[in-house]
Amino acid sequence: KYAFVTKVEPMLHALQDLQAEAWITGRRQSQLAERTTLQAIEFDETSSLDSNSIQRYKINPLVHWSLEDVWAYIKANNIPYNPLYDDGYK
Repeated sequence: KYAFVTKVEPMLHALQDLQAEAWITGRRQSQLAERTTLQAIEFDETSSLDSNSIQRYKINPLVHWSLEDVWAYIKANNIPYNPLYDDGYK
């Protein structure tokens, strides 16, 4: 319930309000075991807030990146990040 209220519901509102045909994620194959088959571009049939089925493309540009790749990119390009990562939080 918490994940739906804090992540899924706001995303569905935004996708619906914008009438989005695609959305971009930061998901990577290396994150979880169930993501090992993740593709760079997926066809996603996401339920809308009113229980209608909406089909969109889900684009995963970081699909083949490792955590080390992400941090190398952050450091090489001086991208701001939460300083709690420096204290060991993930």
